[in-house]
Parts: sequence; C-alpha cells; structure tokens
Amino acid sequence: MQARQLQVRGCLPAIVALVVIGAVLAAALTASLAFLVVAAVAGLLAALVRRASRLGRARNEVTPAARRRAADVTIDAEVVEPPDGTEEGPSKRLE
Repeated sequence: MQARQLQVRGCLPAIVALVVIGAVLAAALTASLAFLVVAAVAGLLAALVRRASRLGRARNEVTPAARRRAADVTIDAEVVEPPDGTEEGPSKRLE
C-alpha cells in the first residue's frame, strides 16, 4: 500500500490571520453590543427618573412671575423703506 503525502505551504499563516481577523471582529461586535446595552439602560433609567420627577411634582405648581413675563415677550419689527421710494438693498456704509 502506497500513501501519498500532500504538503500545503503557507496554510498555517493563513489560518492564523483568519483567526486574528475573526477575534478582532468578535471583539468589535461584542464591544458595540456592550455599548448598545449601556445606552439602552441609560435611556431607560432617564425615562424612569423623568416619570418619577413628574409624579413627585405638585400638580398645582405656580409658574414664577419672571418666567411668565419671559414667556409673554414678543418682538415687534417694522420694515423701513427709503424716503424716495426706491427699493435698493442695504446701504453700502454703516451709519
């Protein structure tokens, strides 16, 4: 009985490279999933804190006068046309 021996050169470095690439991809995927879990937990915690603060707040809370005045402020503006009636752009120099 005769046996043939087949020798493949360069197979071990290719396998090592594939294992390293796989390990890097697995680490990146694991890290991204970990960050996703942390972000989801932080969002859930923020929602719970917001709901708890709404429940703890008095329902008939009075808005301070300064805040009420700031909310009522409006800005009035008017268009000033040149006296001779021409519609040109803004003047070239600042006055």
